[in-house]
Amino acid sequence: LRRILGDHVEQRGSHVSDQRLRFDFTHDAPITTEQLAAVEASVNGAIRGNYEVLTEELPYAAAQQAGALGLFEAKYGETVRVLSMGDYSKELCGGTHASRTGDIGVMKIVSESSIQTGVRRVEAVTGPEALRVIQEESRALQHICSAFKTNTANAPAACMDLQERSRSLERELAQVKLKLAESAASEALSAATLIGDLSVLVARMPDGMYDGKTLRSSVESLHEKQLQAADGSNSNAQGAVTLLAAADPSQDKVSIVCASSVPKRVNASNMVKLVAERCGGK
Repeated sequence: LRRILGDHVEQRGSHVSDQRLRFDFTHDAPITTEQLAAVEASVNGAIRGNYEVLTEELPYAAAQQAGALGLFEAKYGETVRVLSMGDYSKELCGGTHASRTGDIGVMKIVSESSIQTGVRRVEAVTGPEALRVIQEESRALQHICSAFKTNTANAPAACMDLQERSRSLERELAQVKLKLAESAASEALSAATLIGDLSVLVARMPDGMYDGKTLRSSVESLHEKQLQAADGSNSNAQGAVTLLAAADPSQDKVSIVCASSVPKRVNASNMVKLVAERCGGK
C-alpha cells in the first residue's frame, strides 16, 4: 500500500486467517481500480518471489531503526518480533501462516471501503479461496460477453453503452409519463364538482402514473388552468389553492402536493395529517 499510495499509509487494524485478510489503514480518498490492481500485482509479485519468512527478536528501538513497520499507537515491549520477507517487507508481527511467501499461492482483493473519516479498509482472499473468487468472476465475465456477443476486452464498453441507453430511455419514459399525467389530470378537471367554494375532483388514474415529480408538475399545470379559468370569469384568483392527492394502495402510501396563490404559505404536511386522520392513518 505504501508503494502505491504513499508513505502516509499507516496500519489501523487487521484480521488475518489462512485464506482471508482484512487490513485497515490511513488514507483520505477511495482507492481507484487502477491502484487496487497495482497493489494486487505488487503482492502477487512478492508471492511469486517465494521469499523466505525470517523471524528475529530485536529491541524495539533497533527494530524501528531497521525500518520495521508496526501498528500505529500500539504498545510494544522492550523486545519485539520482527518478520522479514526478502527486501519486500519488514514488520513487527506476532506470527504468520506461511514459512515462504510462495505458500500463499495468490492474493485477490475482494473489497475496498471507508470505515471512518480518513481510514480505509481492504479485504482480500488468498490460496484456494482466491482461486475460487477468480474463477467465479471469470465465469460471470464470460456470461456477460456471451450476452453482449463481444469479447472480454470490449465487455466494459458494451456495459457502459447499455447503461447510457438505459438512462436515456428512462429519461424519455419520464417525459412521456409526465405529459400523460398532466393530460389525464387536465381532462379529468372538466368533471370536477363544485362543493361550496371548492372545486372537487375524484378520479381513478392508471396505476403507477403518479410519482413525486409527476404530482408536482400536474398540480402546477392544474393550478395554472384554474387561474386562467378564474381570469376568464372575472373571479378573484388571488386566494386560489390547488391540491392534488394520489393514493398507492400497494405501498400503503398517500402523496399530497399543492400549489397556491395565497400570499401565506399553505402547509402540505398539515393537509396530509388531516387526511390521514380521517382515513385512520398516521
